[in-house]
Formats: sequence, C-alpha cells, structure tokens
Amino acid sequence: MQGILFVEELYRLTCQGVKTETRRTGAFIKKNKDGKMLDCVNLHPNDWEKPFNLPWVPHFPYLINKNSGETISIKPRYQKGEVLYLKEPYRLDRYYIYKYDLPCDYREEMLEKRFGSGAKFTNKLFMPLRAARVFIRITEWNFERLQDITEGACIKEGIRKQQTHFTNPCNPVIFSDVKECYKDLLMKANKTKNSRIWDENYWVFVYKYELFTPQEKLL
Repeated sequence: MQGILFVEELYRLTCQGVKTETRRTGAFIKKNKDGKMLDCVNLHPNDWEKPFNLPWVPHFPYLINKNSGETISIKPRYQKGEVLYLKEPYRLDRYYIYKYDLPCDYREEMLEKRFGSGAKFTNKLFMPLRAARVFIRITEWNFERLQDITEGACIKEGIRKQQTHFTNPCNPVIFSDVKECYKDLLMKANKTKNSRIWDENYWVFVYKYELFTPQEKLL
C-alpha cells in the first residue's frame, strides 16, 4: 500500500472529510519503451493538449503534442479504488505518539521531556504502513491544466468560501478571487515562493478521494 503526504492543515481537513481532492504533478508517463515523468511534459506545457474531452477515469488517457503530433500515454500514480494511508510525523515508544495530536506550541518541549534533549519526531516521509491510522480511497482521477480548476474544485481542495471572499487553511489573508486563493494555498503547501507551477499552467493529475476504514488489521 502506498502512502500520501499532506501538510498538517490539509491533513486535518482530509481527516474531517472537508478536503476530498488533491492535484499532483509527479506521475509516471509511458512513452513507447521509455519511461517519462509528467514534469517532462511540463517543460513546455502549452505544447500539449488532450486529443478530445475525456470523461472521468479515461481508459486510455494520453496527450498529443500540437507541434509534432507526438503522443504520450499517461499512467497515474494512484488508481481508482486504490487505498492509501496518510503519512504523518510520529515517535514510537511503547505505543505510537503522533505529532499532530500534541499542542502546536509545546510539541518539541513535550517530546524532549519524555525522550530527552534533542528528541525528534520521525519524518513523515518515512512513516511505515504499520503506524498508519488514517486511510483514503481514490474514487476518480483525471488530468488537466492547473488553472482549469473551478470554484467548486477549489473548495474540495480545502478553500473556504465566506460569502464573496475566500481563505485557505495555510494563510489567514482574505482573497476576492478563488483561484488566487488556491494559488496561494498551493505555494504554502509546497513551501515555496516559486509560482512557476501555476504561472506556466502545468499539467496535473486530479485525484478525488474519500475516507476509508480498513476491515482488517494492516501490518
């Protein structure tokens, strides 16, 4: 089973069932006998297009180069029906201690008090399946240009609508434009000031998901 990463704010919204979509650039693209990443397409994203409007969960998705006619078939990282576990920072003692369960202002202090000076949580990137406690199931997937996101999709990504204004969980600033609010969330979630992914309108995979409770214990 694969794991998936979210920043803490989006992790919480996923656990609450508020966030039900995520957009990702990294995915495997198969071109003839060679392997490529979607980011290779995003070196010149405007050169590529869908050959026609594909429905959700297309059986044979691909992009076509508008200049050369070259086609690239696409395989998403996550498939419909696949169950993923959410990775989060943790520490193993006699039982698992999860960083997101502790008060934000006292996390390090509480950890050092229990384990000694310099104690750290294990990076969530390395969280194993046996430590997982939250799971999601992919219900649909598609691929599109990043700026094609709709207001409804922005809200499913975690944007909050307040009458005619919008906010995101990573920034208290109020936005009048929902896409600008989502752009800010995207940059905050990726911890970057580089807005290239948005400005150049990258191709991204859109994954829709729901919370999932496993019926049996996972090892």
